[in-house]
Amino acid sequence: MSALVTALVFALCASTAQAQRPAETTVSGIVTAIHVDQLDRSESGGSIVVGTQRVLIPPGLPVQMPGGPLTFTELFTLAPARCLELHESGLVPADGCRRPPRDDSGRSPVWTIDADRTPRSYLDPEPTDEAPPTIARVTGVRGADGVLTAAVLSLNRTDTSVWGAVTFVNEDEGYLRVNGALGVDAGGALLRINDPEGRQSVQQGTGCGQQGNCSPDVRFKANTATATVRFEAGYTACIPGGLGTACQTASRPIRGLLDGNAMVPILVGDHVTAQGGFEVHNGVRVFWAHTLEVHTSPAQEP
Repeated sequence: MSALVTALVFALCASTAQAQRPAETTVSGIVTAIHVDQLDRSESGGSIVVGTQRVLIPPGLPVQMPGGPLTFTELFTLAPARCLELHESGLVPADGCRRPPRDDSGRSPVWTIDADRTPRSYLDPEPTDEAPPTIARVTGVRGADGVLTAAVLSLNRTDTSVWGAVTFVNEDEGYLRVNGALGVDAGGALLRINDPEGRQSVQQGTGCGQQGNCSPDVRFKANTATATVRFEAGYTACIPGGLGTACQTASRPIRGLLDGNAMVPILVGDHVTAQGGFEVHNGVRVFWAHTLEVHTSPAQEP
């Protein structure tokens, strides 16, 4: 009898503890404000506002990004130079650095909706030269004051998808065109990999951003550790040209087995699906991909 009573007491205590444990809440939406407590501390916490909900970010909480985790402080210190100059993060719709700077001298080309020839199926309902909004997904615990303290925080941009055939590979400048004029550097979506370390592409020229290897924003880079730019068959994909023998067109089609660290070039005729967003640089609207999958078998001719 005593054993039964003891078991009931333990069960009651366990259920009471579970009932007292704060329930986790998940919220997601556009980041409308962001603040870091101590910019000079690498592990500083801060706060964000998701829609209208304030969320506390505890010190040391990693922020999950498309290319891997960042500290909360790095969301500010790794921002594009123009955002740093304006003391903005560039992650909030109200930030002025999200649009290209005005050039009243007339030397730089200006992007306009009417002149943009990117297929409309790839564009926002209202194409713009502003960077895509930042979307937060937060899981945390709500305090007695109603404020949510984050336990998990991930940030991404409002992703757009580009899919179709690669119609041109610009090996000199390190970009692709998707669904343009076959064999001609015109039309379609001009697609670049957000690859600031130059692991899978070497980039320059048309529509380049101001950070490493033409990146417009290194915080939303592709993941090179787990290769988010890859073939459906599993091989890491690359853009031929500046990488030399590490990524050469002659390696397609693949015959036999490749070393696990080998890269396979993307060629004209390959079919791809990419996730990322459009940004305007020097008057050119470029699709910057943090994720790209090549559906063509690397053992076949594209």
